[in-house]
Amino acid sequence: MSHQVVQLANGQWSLRSLDVEETYHPVVGPESESNVLYAQQIQLERLLTASTFVVWDVGLGGAANAIAVINAASQYNGKLKIYSFEHDLEPLNTALNNIDKLHYLIPYQDILTELLHQRKIQFTNNSIQIDWEIVYGDFPSWLTNQKDSSSDIQQPHAILYDAFSPKKNPDMYTLDIFRKLHRLLNNSAPCILVSYSRATLLRVTLLLAGFYVGKGAATGEKEETTIASNKLDILSKPLSKEWLGRVQRSNSAEPLHTPEYIQQPLTQDSWKQLLSHPQFSN
Repeated sequence: MSHQVVQLANGQWSLRSLDVEETYHPVVGPESESNVLYAQQIQLERLLTASTFVVWDVGLGGAANAIAVINAASQYNGKLKIYSFEHDLEPLNTALNNIDKLHYLIPYQDILTELLHQRKIQFTNNSIQIDWEIVYGDFPSWLTNQKDSSSDIQQPHAILYDAFSPKKNPDMYTLDIFRKLHRLLNNSAPCILVSYSRATLLRVTLLLAGFYVGKGAATGEKEETTIASNKLDILSKPLSKEWLGRVQRSNSAEPLHTPEYIQQPLTQDSWKQLLSHPQFSN
């Protein structure tokens, strides 16, 4: 077994990966963090004007993020499509086997059981129609195989980017991966990407990949997180030019160019690219 359920300092329960040695939602627990970090920041009111609101759930894990989005979306009328990208379904199996501790799963136990077996499910929650699908496999490999935006998978309005940390999972944080991700977005429609990290390395990587980047909500012990988008005007707190001073002082700002975790200051070439980014060049 590669996962177990552990009790956090605040009494809540969460999953822990024994292989990676990281705990999911480690401070406040899955229900609270998933709601504050993801559901509340992807502007779900856009459901009202989208024929289908599409969410890419990158890292299904114990399904806390997707369930938080479903719960929050259920106050609206419309259609919600969730693609959960995952290469290991053992975390969700472990979560369902400990549903007495992970209470957020209880209303969705039957739905998640069918999702695990069929890899897709359709259901209605209040006035929202939900189509949920697992895209099984390695996310970087899947991205590499997408040559353009003509994939059968619909382009996202929101991306819940919840991979393990760059130190433990560097292949999910390379500059190449985020460039490929940005390339798949619909330029005429805003997409919001949310990450729990506020690391300078991640923010520089997102910027050099073509995203606009801003400050996200506080959660747990983090004073802020990160929101990125293909549209600047959708960010309420975009990073300012003053933030560039932090980049210059950082010993861990250069993007990962290979799937190997290396900490180093920003190179002169990357600095020039960053200064020419539309977010800072005006």
